[in-house]
Amino acid sequence: MRAHRLIRPAAGTGDIPAVTSLIEKLGTPDFPASLFRSASAWVMPEHMAAFVFDADMKPRTIFAENAGPAKVSQDVAVRYCREYYQYDLANRQLREAGYQGSWILKTSASEVIHSEYRHHCYTAVRLDDRISLSDTRDGRTLRINLYRPKGNDFTEDEIHSIGDKAPLMLALVRRHADLGAASRPNSHAYYRERLTAVAPTLTSREADVCAAIIRGVTSEGIALELGVGLNTVLTYKKRAYARLNISSQNQLMRLVLN
Repeated sequence: MRAHRLIRPAAGTGDIPAVTSLIEKLGTPDFPASLFRSASAWVMPEHMAAFVFDADMKPRTIFAENAGPAKVSQDVAVRYCREYYQYDLANRQLREAGYQGSWILKTSASEVIHSEYRHHCYTAVRLDDRISLSDTRDGRTLRINLYRPKGNDFTEDEIHSIGDKAPLMLALVRRHADLGAASRPNSHAYYRERLTAVAPTLTSREADVCAAIIRGVTSEGIALELGVGLNTVLTYKKRAYARLNISSQNQLMRLVLN
């Protein structure tokens, strides 16, 4: 019997802790971490990531959060959006189900056939069990993934609890993505444009690196995005900070966003 299961969520009667506070943070940079903390209070995921898939089913990251200080989940999301989404069992399952509507999909690392995808997005970051919440409407699919390490699989009761809260979680994340796009641009192009205005002396690559830093991407993630080595990224960062006479990410963000 296959371990993965595709199930329709419950009707959505469950509430989410601190939902009022979450609503107040919609469209702001504080929302992802707040939602992750809220989810941690009732289902304790190790990682949590949200993606939007357009009609061609190529994803864009809405946010990626994880327990601990290192932004591991963001690097995983970069790899996933660049290539590994093509091997995601959830995409095949939802295609077979006809996509439309809301679904919950449970999968585990052992079911991932593609070895590099399994390594980079699961075993290398000590993840194994995943619950995916998915909602498709008007050709646009929203996906929220909750992950746990090996030996700590989601229980049946927890899956039912997630199912109860799935409609509200999906609605909050969809609204956050829409508000973020409309009122608080958080795209690479937006920050590149801001950098060009306030720091015209930066080279194109230096501006690319700085824009990614503002978005919260780690140096390893930037290297993946730009297709260059980690040392190259660190060199661009050092040169850019010297040109701008700054020494930290916070100083960079104040320079560009104020």
